[in-house]
Formats: sequence, C-alpha cells, structure tokens
Amino acid sequence: MTASYSFLNGRLPPIAWQPSNGEAGSSDAAARLGDGVALNIERHRIESALKEIEERFRAVIEFAADAMVLVDAAGQIVLVNAQAENLFGYPRGEMLGEPMEFLLPERFRERHVGLRNQYLCTPYPRPMQCTPNLLARRKDGSECPVEISLSPMQTDGITLFVASIRNITERKQAEAERARLLEAVEHQRSELQMILDSVPALIFYKDRQSRLVHVNTAHAQIFGLPREQIEGKTDAELGSPFASQYLRDDLQVMTTGVPLRGLIEQFQTSTGVRWLQTEKVPHRDAHGNVVGLVGIAVDITERKHLEEQLRQSQKMEAIGQLAGGVAHDFNNLLTVINGYSELLLKDASDDDPRQPLILEIKKAGDRAAGLTYQLLAFSRKQVLEPRVLCLNQQIVNLEKMLRRLIGEHIQIHTALDPHLWPVMADAGQMEQVVMNLALNARDAMPKGGELRIQTTNVDPQASDMVLPPEVPAGRFVMLSVTDSGCGMDENTRARIFEPFFTTKAEGRGTGLGLAVVYGIVSQSGGAIDVTSELNRGTSFRIFLPSHEHAGPSAEPQHETLTPRLGTETVLLVEDEGVVRHLTAYVLREFGYSVLEATNGHEALRIFESTVERIHLIVTDVLMPGMGGPELVKQLTSLRSDLKVLFLSGYTEDALHLEDIAAQSVGFLQKPFTPSTLSRKVRDVLDAPCPLAMAQITQSCVSADCS
Repeated sequence: MTASYSFLNGRLPPIAWQPSNGEAGSSDAAARLGDGVALNIERHRIESALKEIEERFRAVIEFAADAMVLVDAAGQIVLVNAQAENLFGYPRGEMLGEPMEFLLPERFRERHVGLRNQYLCTPYPRPMQCTPNLLARRKDGSECPVEISLSPMQTDGITLFVASIRNITERKQAEAERARLLEAVEHQRSELQMILDSVPALIFYKDRQSRLVHVNTAHAQIFGLPREQIEGKTDAELGSPFASQYLRDDLQVMTTGVPLRGLIEQFQTSTGVRWLQTEKVPHRDAHGNVVGLVGIAVDITERKHLEEQLRQSQKMEAIGQLAGGVAHDFNNLLTVINGYSELLLKDASDDDPRQPLILEIKKAGDRAAGLTYQLLAFSRKQVLEPRVLCLNQQIVNLEKMLRRLIGEHIQIHTALDPHLWPVMADAGQMEQVVMNLALNARDAMPKGGELRIQTTNVDPQASDMVLPPEVPAGRFVMLSVTDSGCGMDENTRARIFEPFFTTKAEGRGTGLGLAVVYGIVSQSGGAIDVTSELNRGTSFRIFLPSHEHAGPSAEPQHETLTPRLGTETVLLVEDEGVVRHLTAYVLREFGYSVLEATNGHEALRIFESTVERIHLIVTDVLMPGMGGPELVKQLTSLRSDLKVLFLSGYTEDALHLEDIAAQSVGFLQKPFTPSTLSRKVRDVLDAPCPLAMAQITQSCVSADCS
C-alpha cells in the first residue's frame, strides 16, 4: 500500500457475526472457532480486492481533475483522491469510513440516503448523474455547488461505487453572470424597442436577402399586420406591388455600401397608397462587411396632398388668369357682334329675309356671352351685384324649374332651415351654383335616384361639425347638395374643379360647370367641400359667411327696356377700334355728341381743349400707356363734378376705382348691347346725386377686386 491511498488506515470495518435462527447460544467452542476462521478468510479476501483496486486505478483516480470518492455497498467511504481533500478540506483519514452523506449539508442528507438506497436496490446498478443543483459541505462549514456522477465497479465479487464530484462554482458564477448580462441585454433591448415603437417614423432592418428581420410598431401598423407576421418575410412575400422597386434599392445599398437618402416611395396599405420618404443605410459587422441595412421612412402622404393642392391651386390660378384674359378680349369682339346684330335687328322689318340670319347671329353671340360669363365666373372676375339674401328663397324659386330639368326619374327633397341666417351674395350666381350642382347630380343618376338640397346654420363654437380646413373662422350658412348617384373615385374627385375636365362623353359637357361653382363660391368669400364614394353618391357642402347685421333683403332692381335719349357731350376713350366705333355709333344714335380718343393721353388733350362741353367720360379701364382710373383721376382734379362710366371685360380692371376722386362713377361690363349702354349712360347722367365712391369700392371688394 502506497502513501497516496489509505484504506481505513489499514483497517477494514468490523464484521459483525450473528447466529442463525436455529443456532443455540450455548454452541460449543469448536463451532465458534470454525466460524472465526471463516471470517478471517473473508476479511483477507476483501483486503486483497481493495488492494488490487488501489493498484489498478491509482493513476486514474489520483490524477483525475475531479474529486474522486470510492464507497462500498454500505455507502461508506473507502477511498479518496487529492482533489477530494482539496475540495472538502478534510484530510483523507477524516473522510475514510464515513458515510457519503458526511460530505453533504445536513438538509440534503436524508434525501440523499433515500436516493442511494433506491439506486442500490436496482438489480444491475448503472452509471448515473446525480440530482443537479447539489451542494457539498466543506470542513469549514461552507458550501459549494457540485455535480456528481456515480458509477458501479466490481472486482473479485465485490461491488464498489465511484463518485466523481466536480466543483461547479465557477460555472455557476459564469451562468449567473451570463443570466445577468442576458437580463441587462433584454432590458436594453426592451428599452430600445420602446423607443423605436414610440417613433412615428417607420423603422426596419433587413438582412442580405432583403428580409424584414425587425420592424417597429409604426411599420407594422401601416402594414395592418401583427409584427410577427411581417418579420422574416420579404416585401414580395408580403404582397407589396412595389416589391421590385424596394429590392432594387436594397441591393444597391448592400452592394455599394453607400446610403440612399431622400427616396420617395409608394407604400400599399389597407387604406390605400401612402407616400414615404425613406433613407436606407448599410449595416456592417465588426469586420466592416455589409450584412444588412437599416431603413427609416416618414409618411409624407399629407404633405404630398398639400403639395398637390398647392400645384392645383397654382394651376387653377394660371388657368383663371388665362380664362380671364381670353374672356376680356373675347368680350370686346362679342360687344361688336352683339351690338351690330341688335342694331340690324332694330332696323330690319318683319318681312326682311335677312332678319332670321341676323337673329341667328344674335343668338350665337348671346351663347358665346354666356360662355365668357362662365369663364369669368371660374376665374372670379365677373361683375357681382351682392345683396343681403336668404338662400332658402333662391332654392324655392328654382325648385319648380329644377324638377322640369332633372326629370321625373329623380326625386328632389329639400330640407331648408326656417331660421337660416342671411348671406351677402349675388342672387343670380347663387341660383347658378344650385343649378350647376343639380345638373351634375342628374348626370350621375341616369337610372334615377334622390337629390337632397339642404340649408343649415353652422356655428363652429356651438357645433361638432367637422369643417374643411379652408373654411375661415366665423359663422356660416351651409348649402349642401347630395345625390345617390354613381359617385367618384379619389382621382376624379381631386380634379372635378379643373376647368374643361369632364367625365362625360364627348359633346355632352364643357367641363366648366363645377369650375364655375368653385369660382362663384370663392369669389363670394366661401369654401366648398366634396365627399364621394363609388356607387354611394356625392355630397357638395358650400359654406358662405353669414351676414351678421343684415337688414331687409334688397330686391333686385329691374331696368326699363325703353331706351332714353340724350343731348349731352360724351368723351369716349377706348383703345379697341371696333368697340370704340360701335359705342360711338350707338351714343350718337341716341342723341349724344361724342368725342373719341384712342388712349388716355389723347383724351387729356381733348378734355383740356373742351373742358366746359363734356358731361360724361366713358372709358375703358385697361389701356396702353394710361389706364382709365389714372385718366379719370387727372380729369376729376380739373372738374370735380365730372361723371364717369367705366367699361371693362371683367371687374379686376376696376382695381383702382377707390383712388379716383370722381363724384359720380358707373360701371358696365362687356359685352353690352346698345340698349344696355344707352340705359347705363342715362342712369349715370340722370343720377340725382353723385354715386358714393364708397359704394363703388364696396362693390368691387365684394366682387374680389381688391
């Protein structure tokens, strides 16, 4: 036996002898002596077996990395190695002969005995791992986590058990540290996720295969899917119609390593297409290799809509300027056409074969004048005659005619607020607004339907009605026209106020109806809102400012149809020769003396040489060199009682009327007829007192001239 091992310090456990059931206590000494000899032989055999085990496994056990403890079938320790001494702090001699439970904390001993006995009762004990999370007890009373493996070993008919005990303190510490780090990482990940989810922008991470590895809440919400159904999929797998475009951009970023910034992309959602401004940045690993990309996208759909509205507004303004200019020049021509045709009709007898031809010319001129009126209404440059009125009365006046125009296949329902506030508007234009909207509704219901016209008061402070953003602050009267027709999609709805835009068949519409409505409402200081859905109808809501201090509604004045003659002298200033010749001819026909000037400077020279003879200045507003307002301002400085009649194709030419010091001013819009001209001239000359300049200015302001 070597110094490295000790088997019970050279001692075997005592072998207790007990007589068999039938043996008497007074058996003779010879029998006892025979039994003693047998026990000594058995002891010797066991000692030989243990010595053999020690010799055979010395190198394996002594130099093992783990603590090795050899126990017999009774669970007593018969062999330990140096690592066991180091682990438990006991010298070998203090461990040998002790039960295995001696090395465990007391609270585990009873349980360990039960498990050991259960193990030993098995017919053929096999190697096994002991219960995890086991603690060993050292001599100093401290405890350490251990891992025990138990293996049976037989030699010369004797069964022993080898317990391999490993100190796992460092492993436990490492596991605890790993768990702590994982918890910290998870906490940081949760905080980062919370931050990402609180950002309204779309944030996503894609791998080299362009799969969406991670997305934030905003990204998932715009998809309309749970995050779990998005992550791990490509845009194509998610059914995006723009997947090829996304993939092209992703590959460019990941192959070049250069970020893409300011991308304007479309995004398909459950509510329609949204516009995104996206930045894609390559993501690199520790070695600098691109392993994916990070994307940030901002929803700019509303901004795109505002930009589109701005472009639409600018386009409408440009077209309005063009339409106004065309109407202005066209009105000069119509003044000549309609004027001469009226003069010819007046002179033609009933049996004159030319009369029907002239009448057709006059009708064509009148229709053309109506078209220019629509152009001016669209461009908000037509003459207004605003007065305090109740929209209910206009609708009642139109209802009978609307029923004839729309047809019996469409039912008309009106819901008019009996306490409707008054508005300041042009009565004729308001009727045209209702007429145009009703006719538009009729075309949307070819198979019949319902048309509802409603009026109501709107006070934003006392109502929860959602108003369109372009409606300014204040109280309003709302006029709504709703149909049950075919409705419109969003693209059509966005263009309905464009001039000449129509969805009707060729030859069935000019495309000016709704543009005229828009122009009239805007010129009247109001706003218009449209809601529509395919196969669900359309609703137009018009908001007009209420007239807060309204008196009795003024009734329109009806002009007499009988022309009145005159003998006064008129200074006519008009740069368009054909209009000047017609106007001079008509005035002379009605008895006036006419002095003609082609521009403002020529008119000044004529006026200075005949200052006492001129009673009325009839002048165009817009002329080369010196316009009508500037001319009148200079003339009235010479004669304060001078009366003035302005002629113009649209009221925007009257911008500077408020700067004129004239005491009597009138305005006549082109195209005009000879009878209209004669009546207007007579009205200005016969005015009992000078027309207040403030009235003219107010009229122009109401007509959006300022």
